[in-house]
Amino acid sequence: MPQTKHILSNPLALFAAQFPDAEAVKKKRLAELCNQKEALKNQSRAIQTQTKIISRKIGEAKKNNQPATELIESMQTHSKQSRQLQAELKKVEANIQDFFSPGDDKDLAKTSSAEVDIDRRYCVTEDSPAKLSIELLVKEDNAWNEYVAGHPAA
Repeated sequence: MPQTKHILSNPLALFAAQFPDAEAVKKKRLAELCNQKEALKNQSRAIQTQTKIISRKIGEAKKNNQPATELIESMQTHSKQSRQLQAELKKVEANIQDFFSPGDDKDLAKTSSAEVDIDRRYCVTEDSPAKLSIELLVKEDNAWNEYVAGHPAA
C-alpha cells in the first residue's frame, strides 16, 4: 500500500494505475472526494488569510490602546471555523485513503458528523440502521481550575 502522502498527492491517477478495471462508480466517488478535498483546502486557506489579517488588526488596536473585543471575537469565530474545516478535511482524506486499502470491494463506511461546538464532538455511524450509538467525547480536567482557585494572582 502506498504511503499517505503519495496517495493524497494525486489519488485519481494512482487509483487508475493500481485499479485499471475499477467500476466507474468508484472512480466518480473518488473524483467527488478529491474535489471536496480541494474545496476544503481553499476554504481553509481563505480563513487562514483572514485570521492573519485580524491578528494584525488586534495587534495594532492593542498598540494604540483601542478596544479589540470585536476583533478577538471575530478571531475566535475564524479559529473555530478553521478547526472544523481541518477536521472535515481529515475525514475526506481518510475516505480517499480507504480506496487504496485492501478489501475495497465493500462500500465505503457511511459516517456523518453533526455540527456542534468543537468541545462536543460526536460521530454517528450507520453500520446497522437498527443500532445507533452516539458517544460524547469530553475531557474534563479540573486541575487548572483548582490551581486558579487556590492562587488568585494567577
